[in-house]
Amino acid sequence: MSQLFRILFLFALSSAALLATEIDTLRQRIHDDFVAKTDVTEAETFLDTFLENEGEGDYGSWSDINYYDRDASLWTPIFHLRRLRAIGAAYYRTGHSLYQDSRALTVIEDGLDYWLSDSNIYSSNWWHQEVNTAQQLGSILMICHDDLSSEVLAAGSARLAELKALRSDSYWSSQNTIYTSFSRIYLEILNNDLSALEAQLNRIKVQATYKTGLGRTSVTNNNAKEGVRIDYSFYQHGAALYNGFYGAHYVTDMAFWLAMTEGLSFEFSAEQSALVQDYVLEGHQWMNRYGVLDPNITNRKISHDNYDYVTLRYHDPIVYGLEYLRDLSSPLPRASEIEAFYQHMVNGADSQVSGNREFWKTDFMVQAGEGYQVSTKLWSYHNEGTEYLNGDGRQGQFLSVGGTFLMQDAEEYLEIFPIWDWGRVPGTTTLHRDPAVPPSGNLGTQKFAGGISNGSVGAMGYDHSYDSVAAKKSWFYFDDAYVMLGAGVNGGNGSIDVNTTVNQVFLDGDVSVGTAAGESVLGTGEFTPADLEWVHHDGVGYLLPSGGDVTVAAKSQSGSWYEINDSLPATTIT
Repeated sequence: MSQLFRILFLFALSSAALLATEIDTLRQRIHDDFVAKTDVTEAETFLDTFLENEGEGDYGSWSDINYYDRDASLWTPIFHLRRLRAIGAAYYRTGHSLYQDSRALTVIEDGLDYWLSDSNIYSSNWWHQEVNTAQQLGSILMICHDDLSSEVLAAGSARLAELKALRSDSYWSSQNTIYTSFSRIYLEILNNDLSALEAQLNRIKVQATYKTGLGRTSVTNNNAKEGVRIDYSFYQHGAALYNGFYGAHYVTDMAFWLAMTEGLSFEFSAEQSALVQDYVLEGHQWMNRYGVLDPNITNRKISHDNYDYVTLRYHDPIVYGLEYLRDLSSPLPRASEIEAFYQHMVNGADSQVSGNREFWKTDFMVQAGEGYQVSTKLWSYHNEGTEYLNGDGRQGQFLSVGGTFLMQDAEEYLEIFPIWDWGRVPGTTTLHRDPAVPPSGNLGTQKFAGGISNGSVGAMGYDHSYDSVAAKKSWFYFDDAYVMLGAGVNGGNGSIDVNTTVNQVFLDGDVSVGTAAGESVLGTGEFTPADLEWVHHDGVGYLLPSGGDVTVAAKSQSGSWYEINDSLPATTIT
């Protein structure tokens, strides 16, 4: 009996030691990844300005940060933690000027002490506390764990626990679940609690499943609905197409945890890994061109400038995710396709997608061919349109009622949106006016809206009725052309014109037109040529077989980021 007890006891000890080693392995992997990938370009400047400020009597802070900013979107106090993270990564980055510089640790500890001792640093947006702050604080503790004092580690852990206690794990869904799991995982690593750590990882793994719930009711924070759909579109905030924001972060975050847990007892299953892989290839690969997102998939984030890497060139989360996936020790089944997509995103290699893809869960269609990609988005009875939230997306009301975007070199729409005429969204038939703030959380009203595809060509139909305008709309996609048709257009109040917009892009070269009188090149201005038959611009020909009252413009337009986002500058851009 004593011998059996000894064997069982030794087995229990060895198992506990193995699991403790796995926690240490996970923490070390996270440390190594953060040190290698954190931007340390300005770390030395951050350190110098911090010390200068302390020398002037302001302990633990930077003079250029407003620590009591409450902005819901562009919340500047978070730069404090980001700077500390950069300094921490530089301290461990071999070859950096701050490598093993003791001043770096002093700045980090002073900076953390300042942050953790002031409870008045917060945003009006929960996300900045429970996600942004928690992730940045946790990452600093992961990077500097071995060299921080026990007091600072304890205070940091206590703050993470406080943030975790604000809401239960079950409150969140989809990408918000993943967001909140990061800091909770860091906390359980610090607590050396394997059971709690696995529970947090399981919250993430649950997101590597197809979400199938689909009801008429608009519901947010519903794990049965939000996340990856069977057609590889991505729901967040209810039945809203969000591949270009929440769904982009999903790529990074899922791939990160695939890489961090690979080979450990709590690694992702083959089925979970395959879903992440397929979501990237069957979803995002159809929604990006040369690293630029299709505007139709960005939802309210179409209104951001380069702050916090959010713009149409919002490919960073996807590229980061691809880097993790292509570097796995055990290659994924479709590793060669992952590599090809990465090369297209980063190095301009040819796109691997060709043909037609209908994302029927969100009434979104893409046609891709040699040298181009075009898409259309509809707002139907069972999905939501563009939302307005936290100041984002002020003029996005018309984006989902037929928005059609044609991309060739992918420069067509980059940074165009502050100067756009938002009453002329390509592909739409609407009142020509500045749109109202979009109604967030509203499902569409039209049951006749959707498409059909055979993988090579496709068609969409839309019984459009919105904002006092009605029309029967259709799109037919072929290999080297697409046709947009409209009939039964009526509405408006007599004082505002109803217009159908074909395209609105940056001017790139001459605009040629063909009329019954012949061909000519337009000058600068806005024109309504008589008997117009066709227009040619930037390698695209627009045929107008029925003529009509058509306006063609080649002119300067002005606007500001503030007009489309409450948190951005009102400086006029032309």
